[in-house]
Amino acid sequence: MNKWTKIFDKNSSYIKESPYNLMSYSLFSKVYSDALNYSDFLKIMKFISNALRLKKNSSILDYGSGNGAILLYFLKNYFLKKNISIEINKSFINFQKKFINHTKLLKGNFNNPQNFLSKIKSNSVDNIMCNSVFQYFVSEKKAMLVLMEFIRIAKKRIFIYDIKNKESEKEYRETVRKRQGFSKIKFKEKYRETPIRSYNKSFFLENDKLNNIVKSVKIYPLPKGAQDEKFGFCLRIEKR
Repeated sequence: MNKWTKIFDKNSSYIKESPYNLMSYSLFSKVYSDALNYSDFLKIMKFISNALRLKKNSSILDYGSGNGAILLYFLKNYFLKKNISIEINKSFINFQKKFINHTKLLKGNFNNPQNFLSKIKSNSVDNIMCNSVFQYFVSEKKAMLVLMEFIRIAKKRIFIYDIKNKESEKEYRETVRKRQGFSKIKFKEKYRETPIRSYNKSFFLENDKLNNIVKSVKIYPLPKGAQDEKFGFCLRIEKR
């Protein structure tokens, strides 16, 4: 524990959790925000776990799992078993193999994600979690096809964290450009082939195809302290 205390000295007042929680915080902050403090990280983890209504010994599919930060936190705090981790980056998958247990690690294909997901059996896991991925789908049609697969695969609920809001799309793009230090021309070139897709909330709330097959669809704001909290929202789908 002393090693972790030294690493997180600037957040020493929050060093009361297990080393696994601190490791998750370190991994999470490297991917999402170096400015995120440990207290806000715990609030975000609690926010997601409450939305998913996680229970001990249940199972989860983490779609776009990155370096495994969120999955690691839930594995250690809820003793999750028979999980599935899907990530497009092979190096992240290899990294997860070092510390992610009770989980099947799969390399995803975001170009035709629904084809990849169709190979996973129906009702394979209790819940599905997806964090900051929907902005990378090439079209709204692809996004909806993925949601349909999520509904087929999950037994209980799906929680999508950080969907970019269409209402603040221009401001969000400019924030990302400045954060990355690109000129407007260079930024446009970088994302010419890769979308930063945003969505109107009505796309989910007023979609008959979606609402006719599930129990409920609910929108949540991002929790305070989350990176880009004013530019995104969350979605929870409850199955019948």
